[in-house]
Amino acid sequence: MGFQIWFSILLILASILLKNKHIFVVNPVSGKGKNAKNYIPVIEKYIKEKGLNADIYVTTARNDGMRYVENVAKKGEKVRFYSCGGDGTLYEIVNGCYKYPNVEVANIPLGSGNDFCRLFGRNTNIDDHVNGVPVKLDLIETNGQVAINECAMGVDSEVCARQVKYKQLPLVNGELAYTVSAL
Repeated sequence: MGFQIWFSILLILASILLKNKHIFVVNPVSGKGKNAKNYIPVIEKYIKEKGLNADIYVTTARNDGMRYVENVAKKGEKVRFYSCGGDGTLYEIVNGCYKYPNVEVANIPLGSGNDFCRLFGRNTNIDDHVNGVPVKLDLIETNGQVAINECAMGVDSEVCARQVKYKQLPLVNGELAYTVSAL
């Protein structure tokens, strides 16, 4: 009986120690700033209710997410990053950690376009992402960076570069901004 109790305690301790670290990287300007800011309390509530070994990191500037993720990833700890933003946020997270085998990435779409989600579904349910099974995806490498969902060139790259300006307009989301930019 004593052995079983000690063995159970060891299993519980091992599961606590070996539990993945979860880090939600939130881009506060994604989705015109509304989606991500409104989602932070949802993340906080989930972490508290589930007792999840998790942190929330709110980015402060362009490429801040990439630098933060790489600094965490290179420590070697098993970690799952949750890209909470749009395609730009996902791009930064993937570029910060794709070289590290100890890292997984989940995408919680809170941007205005979310092209990546057109392929895999638009799911903002945290529990689905935390308990989801990771799959390997191919990346597109060019000029020392990687893309996870698209790599544009020619006219399309020009349209994408210009759409940023149109996203700033009221009532113009990512899809409409792309169309206006194309015109």
